[in-house]
Amino acid sequence: MAAGMTLSRADLAAYEYLNLEANVLEWIARVLGRDLPAGQDAHQVLKDGSVLCELVNKMFNGCIKKYHPPSKVSMRCIENITLFLKVLVKMGLTTHTFDPLDLFEAKNMMRVLVTLEALALFVNDRGFPVRWKKKSHEFKQEQLQAAEATYSPSQFADMFAQMKAEQRKAAKAKAAEAPPP
Repeated sequence: MAAGMTLSRADLAAYEYLNLEANVLEWIARVLGRDLPAGQDAHQVLKDGSVLCELVNKMFNGCIKKYHPPSKVSMRCIENITLFLKVLVKMGLTTHTFDPLDLFEAKNMMRVLVTLEALALFVNDRGFPVRWKKKSHEFKQEQLQAAEATYSPSQFADMFAQMKAEQRKAAKAKAAEAPPP
């Protein structure tokens, strides 16, 4: 974001969305140990589910025995996404999940990104060595406007409120588990 730039509420939401998207894609690339396709957004990179399957296999060696290679066949893509989501549920990461169509049809990319951020934080809490890094990025006004078309600002606000509520709940549960001083 350029210094001195005045942004609307929608632009600020788009800025948060783009930052989250950039941080998620950077984290995935670091976990996989390779660059992701340049110039593609999260939907384009993740839509067929193969990168998601590769991601969890990299973190948990071979947990998905067989998945479809990159494909444009919708059934194969949705199967890959479903396999990824089943791994999250088995890990106990049930509060931050999405419907396969949220990703495949880009119905709710914010929910997909929040799920991937939650996964990163979840595995980091359990000792996974590739750390989540939250960074701020620079975006042009055109990029912000394009991001605004990707989701509705209310969708972002609802997801953000839900995420914060779950973080507070988890912090309370963690504090309750801690032995008294």
